[in-house]
Amino acid sequence: MESTVGERYQVSLADGKTASLDAEHPPKGANSPDGRYEIFEHPQGLRLFDHQSQQEQVIPLEPACPDAEVCYLSGERRIVWRVDSSGFYTTNTRNANFDERAETNLYFVQVQPLVIVKELAVIRANPWTFSFSPDRRFLAFLNQPDVDNASPKTYNWVTLSLMDLQTLQVRRYSQGWVLRMAGWSPESRRFLLTSSPFGGPNPNVKKLAVGDLCRPPEELIVPTKQTIMETLWLDAQHILMWTAPEEGIPDRYLSGMYLYHLSGSSEPVKIDDLVQDYFQPYGLRHEFVILK
Repeated sequence: MESTVGERYQVSLADGKTASLDAEHPPKGANSPDGRYEIFEHPQGLRLFDHQSQQEQVIPLEPACPDAEVCYLSGERRIVWRVDSSGFYTTNTRNANFDERAETNLYFVQVQPLVIVKELAVIRANPWTFSFSPDRRFLAFLNQPDVDNASPKTYNWVTLSLMDLQTLQVRRYSQGWVLRMAGWSPESRRFLLTSSPFGGPNPNVKKLAVGDLCRPPEELIVPTKQTIMETLWLDAQHILMWTAPEEGIPDRYLSGMYLYHLSGSSEPVKIDDLVQDYFQPYGLRHEFVILK
């Protein structure tokens, strides 16, 4: 039987019939910031449509992943536009590894004044870990030792690297147990990092730090007996953090909600204990702004 992994179908709720969807569905980030360009998948790569000239052009690119059955997280092509809409970054990966065996080709596709595809680098990281700064000047990515052959002592030991997208220079920035990039600040200079104080198969994410392109990360104080669930930049100086009890999460539990003022103390202000449903956590938790 022919494999259908990675294919898209439409299911009718009335009669249960299925139909294969058009292969030309827009990848993530398909529209340019200025609204002029729109991108669609194409059997040979991508199809670029210019709304201004009403012209379209096929951009030849290798598949985002050669094998949909193994690239279950990185099989879809991602499009990251430059702020000025002059072009976009995209990738294709050779395998589905999440360690130093990963190989990802990074491309920049210029669309103005002519379409030119530039292969920028081969990055030893899975594109699922990629995080572009809001101004598109830097790319952060994560990696770890070969999980099949490395020492058990290095299990979940992760390195964060930064690539300057103008010079293509890469530097190691930080390392830690279960280290994760938790979001860039709006001004594209700082970013949040979460990690665990220990590794192994059951880490506990209870460390929070603010990274900076120009200096080492600065740790913030996290309340005791709490696990970090999520963080959110409100603006360049304020961060929200949600936590859950360190000992485990029952069906209903108290979730801590904290506000950091980066221009002041590294200790957060506790906003509230929120009763949470494990199956519907947080609700509309992103609907927060700083009141002037």
